[in-house]
Amino acid sequence: MLNFNVADVKQLAIMLWIDLEMLNNNLNLYDCCGHGSVVLDPAPAFPDELCISTMDLNVESWIYPLFYLYGTQGYKMAIRNHEFNQFLMGRRLFQQWIIDFYVKIEKDRIQYIRGHQKEIRADTYKGLHDYMENAAAYDDARIGKTIILPSTFIGSPRHMQQCYQDAMAIVNEKGKPCLFLTMTCNPKWKEVEEILLPHQQAADRPDLCARIFDLKKQRLFISAEIPNAADNPRLHEIVMKNMMHGPCGDWCMVDDKCSKRFPKNFQNETVMDENGYPYYRRRNNGTTHEQSNGRIVDNR
Repeated sequence: MLNFNVADVKQLAIMLWIDLEMLNNNLNLYDCCGHGSVVLDPAPAFPDELCISTMDLNVESWIYPLFYLYGTQGYKMAIRNHEFNQFLMGRRLFQQWIIDFYVKIEKDRIQYIRGHQKEIRADTYKGLHDYMENAAAYDDARIGKTIILPSTFIGSPRHMQQCYQDAMAIVNEKGKPCLFLTMTCNPKWKEVEEILLPHQQAADRPDLCARIFDLKKQRLFISAEIPNAADNPRLHEIVMKNMMHGPCGDWCMVDDKCSKRFPKNFQNETVMDENGYPYYRRRNNGTTHEQSNGRIVDNR
């Protein structure tokens, strides 16, 4: 019997470590679980143990009886309006259910790669095999079975190396990047709160948070305008105190011009020139602001 303590966090995660030598697609069941039509032959090494594939439709109802109250088969999560959905109301159990399915998919992909080394042309890595054999001979070691993870497997070393090479190719063609942006998901976004079911929190619906974040990321724009003091006084205070350029002096003047290109021109939208230099949105709304030193500034 498994014993689960009450979770003291809102979100769950998993660290997956797969030993390719021990990889299989079976769950092990003992006689006390009963016999059924889905159970395969006893495992040879353990006469009292029975094996069943983790991809069997009955596995989910055994692992998550709260989700499959009537013992129905898994892989069925229909979402319909005005109908109670036990999955979406599962909170942390729903997160664990999602993680379990991710692990199954990931393990299935690795199992396919392991059994199809010829199809992915693993023999082309002859130089790697020669290096490993020479290194093993030098250390008086033995090389086990070699499994090549191709670059198509997301997260593998070759995939990361390919992403790096692609990034360097873009830099070589377009020049060095001039922006480094970070964006985080806010659980208080109205788009998130409006769609949550009763008694739910944002952490209970990682699927919704991920979709809404992706939509907002696609609509991301950069603005260099001074925030309105009436709408957001705290942000206005921070910007006026810490993010205003000037007054210009010896520290930024080159040939009687500001090396930072201030004051900027008014700009209705954020655009970039042919060299990749950004011109942020700085609309002329006719509003001016006074700094603590009495200096009058606007969006430029």
